[in-house]
Amino acid sequence: MLKNIYMTSVDDIISKLLFNSRFVCTSRKIRALCTATKLTFMKQPMLLRLQAPINVVGDIHGQFSDLLRVFELAGFPPDTNFLFLGDFVDRGPQSLQVITLLFALKTRYPENVYLLRGNHESLSVNHRYGFYGECKLRYGNHRGHRIWKAFNRAFDCLPIAAVIDNNIFCIHGGLSPRLRRIDQIDKIKRPTRVPKSGIMCDFLWADPCPDIQGWRKNEHRNVSYEFGPDCVIDFLNKFGFRLVVRAHQAVDS
Repeated sequence: MLKNIYMTSVDDIISKLLFNSRFVCTSRKIRALCTATKLTFMKQPMLLRLQAPINVVGDIHGQFSDLLRVFELAGFPPDTNFLFLGDFVDRGPQSLQVITLLFALKTRYPENVYLLRGNHESLSVNHRYGFYGECKLRYGNHRGHRIWKAFNRAFDCLPIAAVIDNNIFCIHGGLSPRLRRIDQIDKIKRPTRVPKSGIMCDFLWADPCPDIQGWRKNEHRNVSYEFGPDCVIDFLNKFGFRLVVRAHQAVDS
């Protein structure tokens, strides 16, 4: 009975976000949603094993209209499956709508919607780049701060990588020279903040660079590494994958 009542509440959140031009959701409901979504994340592994067909989506960054456009073009859960590669919040003006809808969908359809952690799903980053300010602007200093902390507690439980059909390796950022065995990913304990170094840091922050070989310090971001095409080839050969899919950077078309 309690589960049915809660799912009715989640359905109400989804409906309001999709069909109401204004963001209307109480701070209490949002914090409850964050707690439920955190538990959903913890029931699934740090390295997701997924099956095609599935739509892979890069950074949303608070662009709610873009998220709705994705659903309009690709279909809506549970009829269509999605893997989002992180960076849901910051920069754009509607981070709360984006992350609330994605959390509601994840809770409602846990086997159809998957979310990976991006570098902006980190308390120290989203405090600076917009999400914290948006929470306080919409809900006031006290309630806004509590909502922001609730979301970040859930972010600390997000998975960091996915493999589709045993062939396609998906992450937000890049590869790591510290990854020796694939089971190292599942052994990362949650909840956890994003560390300043290590596999998790690299998966969220590293960048490819076509002009180098091997690994070098990422001077652009002052964290993690840049890696050359040879590192990608070595990674694919070592773990038997065919493709690496990532987000993290805007690419001119």
